Amino acid sequence: MYCFYSYCYYTVLVKIITWFLLMVNIFKSIYNFYYEGFKNLTSISRKLWLLIIIKTAIIMTVLILFFPDMLWKYNTDEEKADAVSNSLLNIK
Repeated sequence: MYCFYSYCYYTVLVKIITWFLLMVNIFKSIYNFYYEGFKNLTSISRKLWLLIIIKTAIIMTVLILFFPDMLWKYNTDEEKADAVSNSLLNIK
């Protein structure tokens, strides 16, 4: 199949630009969906969302502070896998 290079580059460029514009349009519609939904919330539902956000922040803080990454001292994935399997199999 014979193709002029400038024509091929032009069609590829057009396809990339149309794909990009389609993605921008999709993200705008998703953003508008959530923006309009949260804008029309009642006062009770806003308080519930605030409660959900606060609880999520507390849970994440507890997880980060009290359950640190114990595998940081191992370099490779094999060493990490061995450490996890040894700690699971060595039941005392």
